[in-house]
Amino acid sequence: MKSLKKYLLVIVLFVSIMIFPKSVLAGEYGSYFDRILKNGRLVINSIPPTEETFNHIVYELPFYNVYGKYLYSDIDGYFGVSNVSSDYKHCTIDYMDENTYQTIESQDVDIVYNYDENILAKINKYVEKLPAEKEYYEISDMELINFWINGKKDNYENIDNYSSELKQYFDNTNLNFHIDNRAGLDNEFLTLRIGIATISYGGSVYYVDNSLTTRAASIIYVPNDAEDIVQAAEDRINEYVGDGDYEITRVGLMSDYINTAKAEIEAGWHEDYEEAVEDNNEEISNCQQYNSNDPGYCDYLHRDYINYLGYSFDYFEEFLFLEDYEDYDYYKITINDIDRYFMIEKNSEKMNRPTYSTSDIETNILIDSDVTSIPLDSVIESEQITSEDNYNKITDLLGKNNTVTYDINLYSKSIMDYITKLDNGKFKVSIPIPDSMKGQTLTVYYIDEDDNVEEHEVSYEGNYAVFETDHFSTYTLAGDNIKNPKTYDDVVKYFIILGISVVLLVGYFVYVKKKN
Repeated sequence: MKSLKKYLLVIVLFVSIMIFPKSVLAGEYGSYFDRILKNGRLVINSIPPTEETFNHIVYELPFYNVYGKYLYSDIDGYFGVSNVSSDYKHCTIDYMDENTYQTIESQDVDIVYNYDENILAKINKYVEKLPAEKEYYEISDMELINFWINGKKDNYENIDNYSSELKQYFDNTNLNFHIDNRAGLDNEFLTLRIGIATISYGGSVYYVDNSLTTRAASIIYVPNDAEDIVQAAEDRINEYVGDGDYEITRVGLMSDYINTAKAEIEAGWHEDYEEAVEDNNEEISNCQQYNSNDPGYCDYLHRDYINYLGYSFDYFEEFLFLEDYEDYDYYKITINDIDRYFMIEKNSEKMNRPTYSTSDIETNILIDSDVTSIPLDSVIESEQITSEDNYNKITDLLGKNNTVTYDINLYSKSIMDYITKLDNGKFKVSIPIPDSMKGQTLTVYYIDEDDNVEEHEVSYEGNYAVFETDHFSTYTLAGDNIKNPKTYDDVVKYFIILGISVVLLVGYFVYVKKKN
C-alpha cells in the first residue's frame, strides 16, 4: 500500500511539473517574468528571424518598441534574450542588474511568433520590387512642406512615412515604416534617416532591412524660366498649402552660413581636444590604441577639419551636401511659429505636387485626395462590420439585404490623431465590389447616430465602387435588391404551406374514397 502511495505521489509531482508553467516555478523574480510571458511562453510580434535579417531587432521587440523605448521602465532591471535555438523556437530570458547588466535570474522558454501568413505573403511581393542598390529614398520639397505643417520641430521620427518614392513600392498600403536612425541627422538644410528599417502591420514586424535611408533636402524648386525665384517659391508653397499666406525672407549667403558654422565648431573642437589631451581622455586614448599602426591618424583626424574629418557626422554630411550651394542665398519661412530654413533652385523637373493616397492591405479599400492639409503619413484603418446585431440594424434601416459595411478611419502619427473631417475638399473612397453585387446598381449609405440615412452616389472604376465624402465613419455599400418586409414574407410562406396542405388533404380523401 505504501509503495502504491509513493508511486501515485511521483505521478502527481511529474504531472504538476509538466502542466504548471515555468513561471510558477521561478525564483525570487518570478512575478517579473510573469509580466512578459503568456502561459509560460515568450510571444514575439514578428515573423521568425532568418539569416538575412538582424535577429537582435526581433528579440528586442518583447522589451522595446520599434522606437527603442523600454517597455518595463517600472522594473529595476532589464530583460534580454540569449541562447536562441537554431530553429528559433526556444531561448533563455535573462533578468539583469540595471547597473552592471549581470544576469540575476534566467528562464528557458518556448517562443511563439505572432503574425499573419496572408499579410506576410503580400509584403514579400512588395519587398521583391525594392531596388537592390538604392542610396536613399527622396522626400520631395512639397512633401517636406507638408511635414513642416503637420510635424513637430524636434520630432523627425515619422518623416520616413512622408516619402512617396518609398511608399510607392508598397502600393501606398497602410504599413508602418520606421528607421532606427543610427546615423541620421536633422540639420537646417539636410535631414537623413539612416539605419535598420522595420516594416510592420497590426503591431507585428514583417520585414527588416539592415540599411535603409530617407533623405530630405531643404530646397524649394521653381520653374527654369522663373524671373523672381522668391515669388515663384512663395507661389508654389501657397498654391500647394491652399489656405496659406506664407512669406519668404532672405537670410543671407550660404557661404557665410558655412563659414560661421565651421568657425564655431572649430573653436569648440579645439577646446575639447586640448582638454581631452590634458585629461588623457578615453576617447583619444582609444583612437590611438585602435590606430597603433598609424600613429598620425588621430592627429590627422583633428587637424584636417577643412576636409570635414574633424566634424561630427551631422556636420560632415551637411557640409558635403552644401559644397554645391556655397554661392546660393538661403531663406526663412515661418510655419506654425517655427522658423524653417531652405534654399531655392531652378529645376522644373524636380517640381512635385504630391497627392494623398492610401490603401488597406486587408480590405483593399482605397482613399485618395488632392487636399494638401492631409498629413502625408496618414494611413487608412478599415474593418468590415460583421456583427449580426449591427448588420441587421443597418439592413432594416436601408430596407436592403445585399450589403457590405465598413468602419473607415484615417490616422496620422505626426499629429497623433484621426483625420475625421475635411473643412475644404473631399476624400475619394474606393470599395471593392463583392461578387454578389456585380451588375447591380450600387449606392453607398452613411447612417448617423440618430439613424438618419445619408446617401452617396456611386461611380465605377474597374472592380471598385467609388464615392466622395468629407468625413469618415461607417459606410454601407448596397445593391439594388430590396429587402422584403418580414410580414409580407410570412404571409406568402403561410399561403404556400396552406395550399400544399389543402392539396395533400384533398388527395388523401380522394384516395380513401376510391379505396372504399
